[in-house]
Amino acid sequence: MSKIRIYIKSQDIKDSLIVKDREVLNKLKNVLRLNAEDDIRVFDGKGKEYAYTIENISKKSISLKNKSIVKAEPEPKKHISLAFPLAKEEKIDFILQKATELGAGAFIPFVCERSLHFSVTSRKIERWQKIIIEATRQSERLWLPVLRQACSFSEMLAGSYDIKFALSISGKTLNRYISEKNNRILLAVGPEGDFSSRESKLLEDKVFQFLSISYNTLRLETAAIFATGLINHHLR
Repeated sequence: MSKIRIYIKSQDIKDSLIVKDREVLNKLKNVLRLNAEDDIRVFDGKGKEYAYTIENISKKSISLKNKSIVKAEPEPKKHISLAFPLAKEEKIDFILQKATELGAGAFIPFVCERSLHFSVTSRKIERWQKIIIEATRQSERLWLPVLRQACSFSEMLAGSYDIKFALSISGKTLNRYISEKNNRILLAVGPEGDFSSRESKLLEDKVFQFLSISYNTLRLETAAIFATGLINHHLR
């Protein structure tokens, strides 16, 4: 069982904290049944984790008192940005959860010819952010992955990276690209049916390396999760 951890934004970290978030309160009070004097960990998503003690529990809030910093890590040098096409909600939820557990540093949802096309509302972004926070908490990561704004395919192609991958069943294996110089990595996963021929040409023009991770045709969420874990493992 993992330690009891909650997320508080780094700018809100103080010696004394008052937690009012309903979901967090419900978990601490009704699920975990914590009491005054119990210890709890607080991580700020920016590389630090703190030990707090519960001072008081009321109906609408829990007050915490800081004890000490228990962990501090610099931002990881190896950084994987996972770009994935807009898809059904349950697929995106699964990608965000599992790829966070496996070390993704940023998420870039994009629209392409064969992806779903829908408006990414503020409510949907809030939902996705909660999934990322919970997966970060559960996996005991100290750095919270960044959720980028949904963008077009051409916008996804831009950006500065040491190496850029696009998954392709006809691509080369990962060991062809392993290098200590590759710290900032973009991993682009195509939609069901793969990238269109026009998009594949654009990827090639933007110096994407076509990467194969399986002899079999994988679902979007399977490919995104497996490739993230595979790259993160080999580049540690």
